[in-house]
Amino acid sequence: MAQEMMAELKKLRAVCGPEIRQLCAGVEPGGGRIKDCLKKNADNLTVGCAKEILKVKNQMKK
Repeated sequence: MAQEMMAELKKLRAVCGPEIRQLCAGVEPGGGRIKDCLKKNADNLTVGCAKEILKVKNQMKK
């Protein structure tokens, strides 16, 4: 399960990388700060990034 989650998070970083670099450039990683930044900028995310976030979110509920 932990390996599966790590794989999902790695894919999330790959899919949402452009948004993270553009929208969260000054945000230091760790403590959920990147997640909070993406949440605050939800209206500016690509469809692919938003879908990947939902996928990871649903995986975490299982």
